Amino acid sequence: MEFFEQSFYVGGIYTDTKGQIKPSAILVFMQDIATTHAIHLSLGRDEMIARYNAVWVLMRLKVELFNAIEGFQFLTLKTRPCGISGPTFYREFEFWSDGKLCAVANTAWV
Repeated sequence: MEFFEQSFYVGGIYTDTKGQIKPSAILVFMQDIATTHAIHLSLGRDEMIARYNAVWVLMRLKVELFNAIEGFQFLTLKTRPCGISGPTFYREFEFWSDGKLCAVANTAWV
């Protein structure tokens, strides 16, 4: 499956005292793009409740940072589902800033 892409502005509330992105902001942006993509795939919260009487629950998360992500600029996230094993669905993420890959992440959802 192709990557789903969304850009976010890393404003002041998402930065630390050094002007770099906070770990909590990385999680906020990941949740936001995953939710938007799930809705795009007709697998959002409302659809999941209506069709399966279930919701997505994050089970595991791993983030690897390669380069600092500076605040007060746009950050592009890319995500896509990347596999299923039993009841577990996997999703991968890429974080791009100024044309550089800054981080990757993987999540597992049930």
